[in-house]
Amino acid sequence: MRDDAPETEGKLLLGTEALETRRRDPAPLFADDRLPVEDDPEDPLRPSPWRALRRATVAAWDYPGLTMAASFISFLAGGLLWLLLPPYGGTLPTPLLIARGAITWTLLFPVWAASVHLSRAMLRRDEPALADLWTGFRQHGGAALQLGVMNSLVGAMLAGDAAFFLMAPAPMMKLLAIPFAYLGLGWTLGQPYLLPLLLEGVNPRRALIQAPLLPLAAPGIAGVAAFVIIAVCAVSWVTWLPLALVLPVWASAAGVALIEALQRRERSRAGEAEP
Repeated sequence: MRDDAPETEGKLLLGTEALETRRRDPAPLFADDRLPVEDDPEDPLRPSPWRALRRATVAAWDYPGLTMAASFISFLAGGLLWLLLPPYGGTLPTPLLIARGAITWTLLFPVWAASVHLSRAMLRRDEPALADLWTGFRQHGGAALQLGVMNSLVGAMLAGDAAFFLMAPAPMMKLLAIPFAYLGLGWTLGQPYLLPLLLEGVNPRRALIQAPLLPLAAPGIAGVAAFVIIAVCAVSWVTWLPLALVLPVWASAAGVALIEALQRRERSRAGEAEP
């Protein structure tokens, strides 16, 4: 990224904001312009969720050993966090299980940032290596943990508000749970894009706002891709399919590929709109 870049650089800008930034500064709007043209042979103005998922799959297939090693490290970190968190032993009640899972998910954000950093190098064929996990953890771990804490707090508030109105005795009060249910859906579908946005230079607070807006603003693109990523992760985790060996890196790469597809579209629109 250039030192004299505008402060909007690294943000996922949309519409007139992207155009005005492009007119003020002709440099690329985003943090990294090394996007492989050969991976986007179709119209960049019409990004496809399936193309993004295919890019992630091809990247994992091209680096099988690296993908499985990095995914194993990610799963190992998650398993250790789960085992080390109290309380220990016995059958835990559901609220404690949910709390334990939420804390584990929050503490895994630095590990997820490391996986996203490696996935970006794999997608761009930028000589990826297992050491990229440590580089990503060292460079982005602090901001990722901050994002994880804020993300979990928002999720807890949405779940709590929805549960409160659903359990209210008055039927009219139950209707108030509907907006929170929609907000919760946007929050859930935005999860795969949190760390890819952060690593593009978006600060944690803005990433927390932009990630849920992507599936809402582009449901046929970001919404579909997020649903597929989350569904594959859930099925693989519950059934312990062999896909779990590549799941963390594949899911990270899919989120990165989708963000890059949207970036290409915004750059193309801004360029075509110039006089």
